[in-house]
Amino acid sequence: MTSAIDAFSRQSELFEPSEYGQVRVHVFGLGTIGSFTAFCLAKMGIRLLELYDFDMVELHNVSNQFYGVADVGRLKTAALSDRIAEAAPDAGEVVVHSCVVTDATALDIRRHDYVILAVDNFEGRSIIFDKARAVPGVNVIDGRMSGEFFRVFSFNTLDRERVDKFADSLNPAATMDDPCGQRSISYNAFAVASVIAAQVKKMAKSEPYPYEVDFSLRNYSSVVED
Repeated sequence: MTSAIDAFSRQSELFEPSEYGQVRVHVFGLGTIGSFTAFCLAKMGIRLLELYDFDMVELHNVSNQFYGVADVGRLKTAALSDRIAEAAPDAGEVVVHSCVVTDATALDIRRHDYVILAVDNFEGRSIIFDKARAVPGVNVIDGRMSGEFFRVFSFNTLDRERVDKFADSLNPAATMDDPCGQRSISYNAFAVASVIAAQVKKMAKSEPYPYEVDFSLRNYSSVVED
């Protein structure tokens, strides 16, 4: 196996993992968005990934999530951890939590951590958001997608204006609801995961980053809000 420095030499001027050893990312929900996002972050060299999901891989997940046929019937946490180990052997530590997050769940979220919201319902998203915003200095990134459209929100919990704006977005009436056969496709999942990973990099390097990114792969229209 090559050294971690050699493994990431082609990206070193963009993001050098050894300079950001304390980056700790929690990915909540390992479905369409979360599975590809965790894989992308591991490929970047994030040194500590904490993965949360309670579900098992089903056959219909294979086409649009980061799993293979051999993973069907396995817990998503275990399957994704193994997939990351195979595809990103120089990645950092992966810690799995095979559980449902409820109001009573104790989460070890600390200042400077990153919280990726990739759950598929507003109730779960709201519970995790409430736990994250109670800790000053946490970086929160929320990904949503439907069909060929995705939306990413990013903010630090010290930014009260963005925190309040995001809280207002947690409205079930705003759900993007396409017919089942148009709901999720792999290239859109790769796209939203790429934006989320880029936001992690910008936050880690204290670069400017937008609060909201909306993009349609149907007509290539975009909205970026600072």
